[in-house]
Amino acid sequence: MVTDSNKMKALKNEIMGLLEQEEYDIDMICTMTDELMSDEQLERVAALSRMHGILPMDIKRISKEELMSNPYLRDIKIPSEGVEQNGIIFANTRIVKANLPIIYDENVRDPSTFEIKRTYCACDEYLALPSIFEDGKFRSWMTVEPFEINTFNEFIEKASGNVLLLGCGLGYAAYMLSLKDDVKSITIVDNNQDILDIFNNHILPQFKNKEKVRTVNSDAIEYLKSTDLSAYNHVNVDIWKDTTDMIHPYLRCLEIERENSGVEFSYWLERTLKLEIQTEMLKAICDYPNDTNDLITVIGKDIVKREWLNKPSEVERLINIRNLREFLYKWYSSNRDVVEQFETKKQTQNTLKKEKK
Repeated sequence: MVTDSNKMKALKNEIMGLLEQEEYDIDMICTMTDELMSDEQLERVAALSRMHGILPMDIKRISKEELMSNPYLRDIKIPSEGVEQNGIIFANTRIVKANLPIIYDENVRDPSTFEIKRTYCACDEYLALPSIFEDGKFRSWMTVEPFEINTFNEFIEKASGNVLLLGCGLGYAAYMLSLKDDVKSITIVDNNQDILDIFNNHILPQFKNKEKVRTVNSDAIEYLKSTDLSAYNHVNVDIWKDTTDMIHPYLRCLEIERENSGVEFSYWLERTLKLEIQTEMLKAICDYPNDTNDLITVIGKDIVKREWLNKPSEVERLINIRNLREFLYKWYSSNRDVVEQFETKKQTQNTLKKEKK
């Protein structure tokens, strides 16, 4: 609960203005990232951002040579005609035009100013990067580009011993791990046999240390529940397309993680999930108009409702979320029924979509 003191009223107005600006920024960024920009224009956007807080983002310049020196992009070759299996297509179809800004790393929110810090990059040349998409759908849902590379760097650097990867993707993490001398084995679990077939038949044969890798066709959560995880040193979970997809299995994984304290877990998009929880809490604090009713929104609202926020420092403490996993597991432990209701609703919606098809 947010008290009605003058300081808190002022803070709520400040947060309201910040969130309104963020919506404007998102619209501007979407427009900007649809347009080609010269070197001078990119520098001007970055300079304006630094000076005036307009479009608070950093634009990094990268060269095609630098990007393509990444071991996976350098070593893994895709047939020029691509690979197709049951409507799943693997090809160099992630097209990035020269000087087109694309997201470089996960956005984060400054806990003291509440502002989002965005990082984009722009390459000096046209890029055609590996991706997987479904026939008839133009948007790739698995790619290897700067964002994917940077969001896996920390996990790849830390992992050693026996590693479990939940989600196959294009095998980027698996390949980078296989190059490490201190990684002994890599188990990849994916529930899509077509993805595994593409990986096993066209990507894995190109691995320099392919003997380290094995694949399993299984539901990720069921595999975690039914397997002795003490056989693994590190587990990475990447079985979602975005944070809306992520929140339900993430909460389930937190429970499994707590039962396996000797295993190091990591989760793709965890920093983005933290940002979205923070955003929903800020919206609840300032009564921001919000007609969204997904689980992330419900969590943010419920946490703010249960807190007594009497001064700005208490808001800053709450928004900081020093340990996201502990923070969300605590909420989940008291609200399993809420999560189950959302999961039942989601399953019903998915069934209806399939029936319409």
